[in-house]
Amino acid sequence: MSKLTINYNQLELIPQDLPSVLATQRMFKLAGGYGNLFIALRGKDVPHMKRVADDLTAEIKEIPEVRSATCRQNVSFLRDHLAYYVDIGDLNEAFRLMRKKIRTLTREKLGMKSGDTETDEELKKLVKKYRNVNSKFVDDEYNIDVAREMILIVIQAKGIPNDLDFSKKLLSDVSSVIEQYNKGNHRGVKLKEKYGDGLAPEATITYGITGEYKITYDDSTHMKNALRPTAIVAFAGILIYLIMLLRRPMQIILLMTILAMSIVITFGFTRMTLGELNTITAILGS
Repeated sequence: MSKLTINYNQLELIPQDLPSVLATQRMFKLAGGYGNLFIALRGKDVPHMKRVADDLTAEIKEIPEVRSATCRQNVSFLRDHLAYYVDIGDLNEAFRLMRKKIRTLTREKLGMKSGDTETDEELKKLVKKYRNVNSKFVDDEYNIDVAREMILIVIQAKGIPNDLDFSKKLLSDVSSVIEQYNKGNHRGVKLKEKYGDGLAPEATITYGITGEYKITYDDSTHMKNALRPTAIVAFAGILIYLIMLLRRPMQIILLMTILAMSIVITFGFTRMTLGELNTITAILGS
């Protein structure tokens, strides 16, 4: 029974010769899995974070399980077509302010003094308003937040999050890359993992890992850790109930022995016939 494992890959529950399954397998080979893994780097020194993000991204790309990794986004289309994202009212206001600015500059060229400073301030407000469109900075290609304190590395893997063995290997390799970089980088970077508000103490950059792969694996780990105390509580509850109901030691011992043996036989039979459990056959033990 100790050799009995659980296969969490739900795709393998379906007959592998079905056209839909074959098409899905081809899609995974071409485009990778359907989930992402995110590494969030937080700090106060933006240029420093950008260099570290580039270094880590280059090393993460070498991981066999990774199809692609990036800390940047292409904003050229957004920058070239920014006018399409500006409200009509703001376009009219920008046109009015620009005409006013042109008249002011013309007067200054002709030697006429102009005390107009409001136009520049209003134009700066409009530029600031549309510097960030749809959570993307028009003048910054990095995946950086509005507060400019966090850069995101987006990783697309070759497998799927429900394949827990794959997720475990992916998370292990990514953590190993970060650990090795933390030990041997030439930038004097001290990376520390921390979740929640605030930065990690004595760290130049605080990082955290999230995404479908980590969430799915963490959920599975928590469920496994909860099985033992749950089983103990259930076994103790049955024992207490039998003591209160029967009050005959021999009958209680016999019933509890039969209960334990039935569980062992069920999983032993499953090991010999099926070889492993999945999310459906795991209910056999109940």
